[in-house]
Amino acid sequence: MNLADRGEFQLFFKLVGQAVERSHDIYLRAFGLERGELLSLADLAKDAPYSQDYLSLLARQGKLSAIKLGRNWLATKKPWKIIWKDE
Repeated sequence: MNLADRGEFQLFFKLVGQAVERSHDIYLRAFGLERGELLSLADLAKDAPYSQDYLSLLARQGKLSAIKLGRNWLATKKPWKIIWKDE
């Protein structure tokens, strides 16, 4: 913090970034997930037989297990592998 008082913020920014990253990891583990498992519905739609709009509709209706962060819905590919095989 003494360096930040002198206008040298590089170490302070690194500390804040590490704290945010750790909090993110804790949040994901609470849901049984690891970093990189959550994908946007736009990314999921690229490999799916459904459009991003339809996946968003399913998420809003609670028919798709997804979370909303800001404007974006995020979900994992895991449940989709089962659904896509059945189609």
